[in-house]
Amino acid sequence: MSSVRGVTMAALTLSLVVLAGGCSDDDSGDDTTVDLSEIAPTPPPGGELLCDFLPRESVVLALGSDGFEESSSLLTRDSAGELSGAGCSVTLDGQDQQALSVDVDWALGILGSGFQERLTADGYNQLPDAAGLGFTWTQEETRPDDSEGDTTRAWLLHGDRIVQVWVAMPPDGRDSEADAAALAQQVVGTLELPAEWTLAGAPPAR
Repeated sequence: MSSVRGVTMAALTLSLVVLAGGCSDDDSGDDTTVDLSEIAPTPPPGGELLCDFLPRESVVLALGSDGFEESSSLLTRDSAGELSGAGCSVTLDGQDQQALSVDVDWALGILGSGFQERLTADGYNQLPDAAGLGFTWTQEETRPDDSEGDTTRAWLLHGDRIVQVWVAMPPDGRDSEADAAALAQQVVGTLELPAEWTLAGAPPAR
């Protein structure tokens, strides 16, 4: 059984603010400092990109650790140079399942209809207009370290594409819904996704 927990809309303000650090327990039981700096909605200039589109330093913040590696990568374009699909996942050291993943796909079929339904459904925290059309939510489930705990997701529509971010191992002390939303916005920038809706029918709307 999963449960959805709301957060305040104020927590989704995605400006770059440096906050005080927090602490969480690592696998050995020692306290480790978690950087509570917010992730900006724009990609950091000149930084390393995982899978050629996901800013590494933002993933470090979202996971509270730099001990991870890419576990899957996808970035394809058609003959005209238009993005066909993108995906990236990372796995924390010592774990087998992905701790964070990002997928970019067309707003079609089940994905498109599911996005539209969640725009008006209870339990989904709608993004402010400045962040784009989308939402976040927190869900309790089995995490990559086999613990039962919160995971967070963000879905963001930009043009014809939906960017999906899943943080499966959010560290204590961070606002992981804001992290997921900011990562989605950064991916829009790094992939230079077009803003126009060109698919058949009307675009999703609240």
